[in-house]
Amino acid sequence: LVVTEHDSTVPDRLRDPAAAAVYRELLASATVVSVSEAIAARITDALDASGAPAARLHGVLPNVVPLSRFPPPSATDERDVDQLLWVGARAPHKGFETLLRAFAIAHTRRPALHLRAIGSSTPDDETRWRALIDDLGIGNAVVLEPTAAREDVGVAMRRAGLFVHPSPFETF
Repeated sequence: LVVTEHDSTVPDRLRDPAAAAVYRELLASATVVSVSEAIAARITDALDASGAPAARLHGVLPNVVPLSRFPPPSATDERDVDQLLWVGARAPHKGFETLLRAFAIAHTRRPALHLRAIGSSTPDDETRWRALIDDLGIGNAVVLEPTAAREDVGVAMRRAGLFVHPSPFETF
């Protein structure tokens, strides 16, 4: 059994001694690799902090991203220098509220700015984001879009003036 660990919330859950014990059993019975040194170190630190000596992950196996789906802009690609692009899960732990509040400040100073947010959100979070957007008065400058195919994300990245992602920690 080979397990690829990519969940950045695992270290928080390993504070529970029962969860740490189960994770140690997984490490003893399977080959567990991480998608980055950062997440491997956080898991190891969490297991060490739980008391018993930690078994170690077997190494790092980065996620493979086919770069051909994300070609650099061509001379015919038009960039919108006022478009800020977010791609990811619109979740509180990803810093989306921070982004909206920072965007509201930037938009006040530079009214042409607009934010395009591509990704998923729970219904409760989506309601929360839309209410915050309204409260901040940026509804005319923010577009929330569903998850898109990688090719479409590549097109969006080539068009945007700036990619923004204030997540306090990313697994990759």
